[in-house]
Amino acid sequence: MVPMVSVIILNYNGMKFIEQCLSSIFLTNYPSLEVILVDNASKDGSRELALSLFGGRRGFRLISSSLNLGIPGGYNLGARNSIGVYLIFLNNDTAVESDWVIELIRSISKDRGIGAAQSKVLALGNPDLLDCAGGFLDPLVIPWERGAGKVDSGQYDMSDDIFYAKGTAIMVRRDVFFRVGGFDDTYVSYFEETDLSWRIWLNGLRVVFVPTSIIYHAGGGTMRSVPRPDVYFRYRRNQLLTLLKNYNGTNVIKYFIIAILVDVRNLSVILLSEIFGRRSQHLPAISLIWTYAWLVRNINAVFEKRTAVQMRVRKVSDEHVSKAMRRIYSAPKLILYGQARARIIQPD
Repeated sequence: MVPMVSVIILNYNGMKFIEQCLSSIFLTNYPSLEVILVDNASKDGSRELALSLFGGRRGFRLISSSLNLGIPGGYNLGARNSIGVYLIFLNNDTAVESDWVIELIRSISKDRGIGAAQSKVLALGNPDLLDCAGGFLDPLVIPWERGAGKVDSGQYDMSDDIFYAKGTAIMVRRDVFFRVGGFDDTYVSYFEETDLSWRIWLNGLRVVFVPTSIIYHAGGGTMRSVPRPDVYFRYRRNQLLTLLKNYNGTNVIKYFIIAILVDVRNLSVILLSEIFGRRSQHLPAISLIWTYAWLVRNINAVFEKRTAVQMRVRKVSDEHVSKAMRRIYSAPKLILYGQARARIIQPD
């Protein structure tokens, strides 16, 4: 008997993508599939369109939230209402190949040491270009998406370990997902899949890239409507929260101090640019102020999250986990966010 797989698609005002996404999913070559569409309080009619086109399909369920729960909150809602042995979290601005699920199953089911897996993600509309072939981090939690924007010439066609699976298409064992605590609802958007993958590694399991499972991703989506200061606030807050939760005691002190120095330098450059009338190309100063104000205001909650990870999730050392990070810098550098790749600091 083949294991049940729950595909959880998150939708928020996805009228442009939802029909193509669901149509391709229902062409999936897998006999035991549950398709759950979680609607995050859409107002564009995409929920009604999905229901009218696919409401009668076997295995399809629509879960409507009266509030926008954010990305992690919406995915958690879908997971709690699913029955699959394996959970797949999928963006709504995607289309999938017919064998995408069976290829993930073949990889993850043969090795109990694998906790999660990511498909090869290609650009929707330009399938010769890679969108992501797995994610990695440097010690300051600066992410790098392997292959992003490069021509897919088969250079990543070998399955291997990655540090984090991009949330566009990630399969997680059900028991692992709930054991490590699922997605952190606090994040709203950005770093939720990085944080989840880190906790899976800390739990003694691996995250792998499966190049034979192929999906196509448009990118862009709904995040363009979020004000720029809010984008940078969410990004930096979640980046620091991921660092604070998941490192051990020694490393959390070391890298958080370096992160503070980075932000002091950033803030100095931004303020000097404004004083001398130069337009700053870096994150807004207010975003940094909001970030540290939030951390101070929520210090007890941050400590509780960290305690939960360190006491209940962690089974291996930071030395073990760091081997999977594949640090892209030879040593931690004080960098300006504007010098980082635009892909890193801008919404998809």
